[in-house]
Parts: sequence; structure tokens; C-alpha cells
Amino acid sequence: MVDDKKSFKISPDSLLKKFVWKKKIISGAEVDSQIELNQIILNESKKNKIKDAKLNLVKFKDEYGNFEEFLNQIKLIDTDLSANDLNKILDLVSTPQLSDAMQRITGYNGVIPFLKPVNNKKLMGKVFTVRTHELDWGTSVKAIEMAQKGQILFILSEGDQNAVWGELTSKSAQMKGISGTIIYGACRDAGAIKQIDYPVFSKNIVPNAGKPILEGKINIKLVFEGFEINPGDYVLGDECGVVLIPQNVFEDVIKSLWEIKNNEMNIIVGILEGKPLLQIIGLNK
Repeated sequence: MVDDKKSFKISPDSLLKKFVWKKKIISGAEVDSQIELNQIILNESKKNKIKDAKLNLVKFKDEYGNFEEFLNQIKLIDTDLSANDLNKILDLVSTPQLSDAMQRITGYNGVIPFLKPVNNKKLMGKVFTVRTHELDWGTSVKAIEMAQKGQILFILSEGDQNAVWGELTSKSAQMKGISGTIIYGACRDAGAIKQIDYPVFSKNIVPNAGKPILEGKINIKLVFEGFEINPGDYVLGDECGVVLIPQNVFEDVIKSLWEIKNNEMNIIVGILEGKPLLQIIGLNK
């Protein structure tokens, strides 16, 4: 019987190179100690990080060299996007950057307090508003039927000790094509929601729920905790929380966001090059 398997032989020289690093040549330099070898590896890693950061900056400027290109990309959230296109847009923005932009333009940061992601999904889009009571989850179900594909349900609940959202509503909204749900109140079924590719943000998580009373109001102005949210306002939610962008300042805020992103990418390059942050941002004067 003929063995058709290939035979591999390791030469003594190869073994020597594998196990004896002394005098190993890396990038044309002789290495006489493990410390030197580690330093070379660190230096190469640093160079690669700087190179990657500069490439990211160039790529961003190539794709979004002016504000209009960046704005047009963000505005695509109002259209019927594929998952890949939506993820590309979501990768462009973060709530810390957006809150800074809101602060510049409006004087307040737009952060809606206490809201955190249930399943670490990110969302951005126009809100469809809901007002209900913690004992009435039926209004949330009705809102799913009334909202349009691509919108985000923003549910204001009077009370947060009973859930107005859960696994079944999440699955139903996902099937409808709704882009996510934000509950200024409570949701439940957190374990099941974490298994669903549908963004849910909530103020509280509890196991219990009320009843399908259907006494809430839908698609109205919401006023609470010093906030005013109108149907069609924009929200961005990520791991840090949720930021509101009113419609009437949307373009101004996005322009400021574009400027912040450009500036931060340049700062990252400077940090990786070893410059002190104090110097980069001009606080050493």
C-alpha cells in the first residue's frame, strides 16, 4: 500500500531558528537579548497603529471630505437601508460625539438620562412617540401597528415598576421593520431580548407587567423631565446611552458632529505619535 500523504522534514537549522532567538535578524537589526526583541515588537506595533490611524483619517476624508457628503450619508437612515448600510452609518457616529455637538449648537447635551441598552445594540432614526401608563402595555402593541418601517418607538411610561415592553413586542416590531424601541419606563424578558437582533433601550428592567388596557396616546408631543420630544425628532442610542436631536437643529448638529469627528481622528494620530494630550488640545499654554 502506497502512503500518499506528504512527508515533511524539519532541518536542524530550522529547529535552531525556532528555539534559539539570540542573534535573530529582525528588520535588519541584530537582537542580542529578549528585552531588545520585545522593544522591537513594541516599536513595530506602535508604527502599525499610527499607520492604521492615518489610513482611517485619510479614508474618512476621502469619503466625507465635506459636510454635505457626511450629512447625506446620515440622512440615509430615513430610507429603506440594508443591514450593512445601516451599520456603516452607525459606525460613523457615537453618543459622546453627538452630545458634544448638541452642547455646541444648543447649549445642552441632549442626553436623556437613565436610558441604557438592554442588548448592546445601536440605533439611530426618527422617533414615533407613545405615552402610556406602566399598567398599560396594550398601547405599546398598538403603536407597533401604527409606526412605519425604519422609525424608532419612543415610549414614555408613567411609572417604571411594571413593564410595557418585552420579548413578544420586540419580535413583532422587528418583523414590522421598526428600527428599535426606547422605553422611558420598564421592560422585561431581558434574557430573550439579548438573543434578538433588535435594539431595545430601557430605564428599568423588571419581571412583571400590567394589562392590555389601550388607554395611552400615540404620535404626540412628549414632555417630561425638562425634555420635549416631537414625532420625527432624531435619536441615537449606543452603549453610553441615548441622545436626542430635535428636527429644527438636525443639520447644524450633524455639521458640528462632522467637525468633532475630524478633530478627534487627528488627535488620535497625535497621541499614537507620542505627543502629550495637553499639548495636542492646547491646554499647555
